[in-house]
Amino acid sequence: MHKKNVIFLLLIFVSFFGCAEHTTKKIKKQLNVRQLETSNNNNQMIVEFYDSGQIKSKVCFKNGIQDGISKYYHQNGKLKMLVNISDGKIDGTRKDFFESGELMLESIFQKGILKKRIRYSKAQKKISEAIYKHDQKGNILSEKTYKNKLLNGIFREYYNNRKLKTLCVYKKGKKEGIEKIFDKKGNISQINYYSNGDIIKKKVINH
Repeated sequence: MHKKNVIFLLLIFVSFFGCAEHTTKKIKKQLNVRQLETSNNNNQMIVEFYDSGQIKSKVCFKNGIQDGISKYYHQNGKLKMLVNISDGKIDGTRKDFFESGELMLESIFQKGILKKRIRYSKAQKKISEAIYKHDQKGNILSEKTYKNKLLNGIFREYYNNRKLKTLCVYKKGKKEGIEKIFDKKGNISQINYYSNGDIIKKKVINH
C-alpha cells in the first residue's frame, strides 16, 4: 500500500457527555491501520491522520451515525472546522477557520438546514452576512447577502420546486448590473439591466 494512501483510524470511547478521548479497551493492528477498540461500540470517535502524523479530523459517531462535536484540522495543526452533528445532520453552529487560525465562516444550521452564514476577514471584521429562508419542507426560498445591514452581494430567489426564480446583485442596498428572471422550468424569461438601483434596459425572452 502506498504511503500517501495510508489512513490511520482510532476508535475512541464516548462518554455520556459526548466524545471523550479516554477509556480505550485494547489495540488492534491490521496491515497499516491502527485501531483502538472501545468498551462501548455504540459510541465512537474516529481520528484520521495526515501522512505526517498530524491529526486531520476527529469525528464522533453514535450507533454508526455521525453525532456530536467533530473537529477538522489544517496540516499545520490549526483548527480548520468545528461542527456539531445531531443524528447525522448539522445542528447549531459550524465554524470554519483560516489556515492561520482566525475565524473565516460562521454558519448557523437548524436540523440540517442552513439559516445564516457570516463571513469574516483575517482581521476578524465581518465582511458579509447571508440569510437563507426555507419553506416548511426545508426547500430554500431565498438567499440574501447583507453588509452593514444593507443588501450587498448576490441575491437568489427560488420557486417551491427548487428552481431558481431570480438572480441578481445588490450594491449598498440597490440592484446593480444584470438581473435574470427564470420560469419554473429553469429557462431565462427576462433579463433586466440596473445601474444604481434604476432599471436601464429590459429584455424579454420568449421560449
